[in-house]
Amino acid sequence: MSDIPRSFSRRDLFRGMLARGKSAYQEAENLPKRTIPRPPGALAEGLFRELCDGCGLCVKACPNSVIQLNEPWPELCVDYNHCQLCSQCAQACPTGALQPASQTELLPTFANQCHSRLLGYCELCVEQCPTAAIQCLPDQKPTVDPSLCHGCGQCRSVCPANAITWNIRT
Repeated sequence: MSDIPRSFSRRDLFRGMLARGKSAYQEAENLPKRTIPRPPGALAEGLFRELCDGCGLCVKACPNSVIQLNEPWPELCVDYNHCQLCSQCAQACPTGALQPASQTELLPTFANQCHSRLLGYCELCVEQCPTAAIQCLPDQKPTVDPSLCHGCGQCRSVCPANAITWNIRT
């Protein structure tokens, strides 16, 4: 073997970076997918499960009681109250599994029993949305602009028809 250092071209550099990117992408596909909403600022599911020790401090720190401990990890439940996105759960987390966040991973969807669609009079979700992410046309289900919605759950807690369910953002 020669002691002469090998020089690399830009093409070699980009080829190497691309190859590393592909392997990282393939590894990411094998990580557990999130199927349960976690508190705001939760790390990727696999890392979250590794770091979270189920201590429950995030549950105690939540001023609106929307975090529940479902053995062994915490879940976000905004069915009856909304998330203030105050980051108190992240501040209370001793392991770093939660980081301060400006949105949850929830995105509302509207069912056919929505009063606005059926009766044409209810727009409580539109009125309560702090980011104006929900739009409502007469006799249609409301629609959500995902770029504006931060998943706080205020719309869900005021819906008299229980017509709002949640999808997890991917």
